[in-house]
Amino acid sequence: PSKNRRSYWVASDTSLPATADVWLHDAREKPGSWWADWDAWLKQFAGGERAAPKSYGSAKHKVIEPAPGRYVKEKA
Repeated sequence: PSKNRRSYWVASDTSLPATADVWLHDAREKPGSWWADWDAWLKQFAGGERAAPKSYGSAKHKVIEPAPGRYVKEKA
């Protein structure tokens, strides 16, 4: 993201236009990655940071097996 070799498009109008071409006509290109903007947008909905649990599972949700789990090792 720091090299700005990529870009993405944004539009200030949040209404849904009739076609993608109409949207693109009114949008502007922003250099770089969209991840930083998305991260900033998500933070307004997130709670504060907290420490990770020391162990997995709970009284309601028991640990089934150690990570990564059997399903990860299964061939499709």
